[in-house]
Amino acid sequence: MLSQHLWLRLGASLLALAIGAPAIARAAEPTMDKELDKYWNVEQRLPSIMSPMYQRAGRFEGTLHFGIVPNDSYYVFYPVGAKLDFFALDSLAIEAGGSYLLGGNSSLQAFLVCAAQNNKGSCVDLGAGAQAPVHLNMMGTFGLLYSPFHGKLGVFTSKISSFDFALAAGAAFLQADVQEAEKNAGSAVTGSGTNYAGTGFVHPSTAVTGGGLKPIETKMLPGGYFGAGFRYYLNELLALRIDYRHYFFKPGEELPWAFPAEFTVGLNLRSK
Repeated sequence: MLSQHLWLRLGASLLALAIGAPAIARAAEPTMDKELDKYWNVEQRLPSIMSPMYQRAGRFEGTLHFGIVPNDSYYVFYPVGAKLDFFALDSLAIEAGGSYLLGGNSSLQAFLVCAAQNNKGSCVDLGAGAQAPVHLNMMGTFGLLYSPFHGKLGVFTSKISSFDFALAAGAAFLQADVQEAEKNAGSAVTGSGTNYAGTGFVHPSTAVTGGGLKPIETKMLPGGYFGAGFRYYLNELLALRIDYRHYFFKPGEELPWAFPAEFTVGLNLRSK
């Protein structure tokens, strides 16, 4: 009889435990969730990912930059200039900029101008009588800068840095020294050697021989540009900026389109 009572009590205890365990677990869930939310709560993480660290709407930004134009066949250009941005929205700005181009002849142009020396000690100019390559002096831009991508970078849990990526496009204005050919004068040929010529960008254009070349003129030429950029914020007012711009313009009526590219690195200063 004692054994039967013992088994009945043990069975009742197990049944009570089975019924009460879920209720105990449910009661513990809120406390556990609150502790886990401190580390994994999506609502707490989203603002730090979605919102930029520094607000830009209504602010001005100025950038001093220098760089290189890497795709000119005949000249080595080093642009030095500035950009000014006004952020109408947090991710959209109106941008104006300009660069003055420093530099000189590329190794190809230096060879063409002075391939060797004759008996009198003078250079042999392989480009004598050929159309001169287009020489850029200045480049200006006016367009839009759209910055839809941004992020944050934590360093040893003690410092958080912000960065963003931007897309750019707009109108360009380029000052260049251009030599054009007289219409219906001479014969058009392509290639290098004594008949080299070109836009100065990647692909040589046709050259006119046998005279009929106009004097070299300095012109202000319209064009356009597109590109991208990256900014790394040192603090709320100062950032490092890297930009790529690809221009397109037509140097002259008989000359093909030219497509110089520009890479620049600069220091960006933001208004308060």
